[in-house]
Amino acid sequence: MPNNGHAKKSAGKPIMASDIPLTNPQGIESVYANEVGLGFTLTDVRLIFAEVGADATSGKGSKFLRANVVIPLAVADAFAQGLLASLQTHKKNLQAMQDANKQAAKT
Repeated sequence: MPNNGHAKKSAGKPIMASDIPLTNPQGIESVYANEVGLGFTLTDVRLIFAEVGADATSGKGSKFLRANVVIPLAVADAFAQGLLASLQTHKKNLQAMQDANKQAAKT
């Protein structure tokens, strides 16, 4: 698939990746991760998701690999830009809600 995110239809019109329905034929489950590691090759980025915690009785730490994903650099770049923009919007919305709650508490 080209780096621009679309494949060509036989009629010559591009198909956008966002127009293709998401399916889950292998039954892949969602997982929780509170740590993300990065690895790089010349052409790819590896995202290593783990869950770090402590045993309640022994207090010993544990770290479990939850997912290991390799994506092309172009996909990683687009993902990073989208993630950053989404986080900035989320922070602004969260701050606006907190400010509104503080204002409501004053009245």
